[in-house]
Amino acid sequence: MAISQHKAEALIDALNTAKQKGMKLELRLTLAGEAAATRKVRAKHRTLSREIDGLLAKAMQGWQGSGAALERDLKASNRKLQRSIHAVRKKADRAEAVVKALGHLDDAIEVAAKLLGTVV
Repeated sequence: MAISQHKAEALIDALNTAKQKGMKLELRLTLAGEAAATRKVRAKHRTLSREIDGLLAKAMQGWQGSGAALERDLKASNRKLQRSIHAVRKKADRAEAVVKALGHLDDAIEVAAKLLGTVV
């Protein structure tokens, strides 16, 4: 079943939201002097960017599959990522918040990979 253009646009928007939140987290960690965590987030951010670029190219050729569940998963991942960003800002259990945030970025990458039909 093909994904409608409207659904494809919503999925790409949700992925771009995750990308933007990854950038925000990277900035917060840099300002906090967390070099190792910053490098990890930057790597995930770059991976997500590559996946989004691949999706945009594929969207021009048409997608196959159902987007409703993937969109729901992305929205949930973005909400969780935002909570992790707030936790990093509060400095309490920063390392745990970074680990959770990396997991949420992985979730977004996984959704993008599913849309591309690749295996993560």
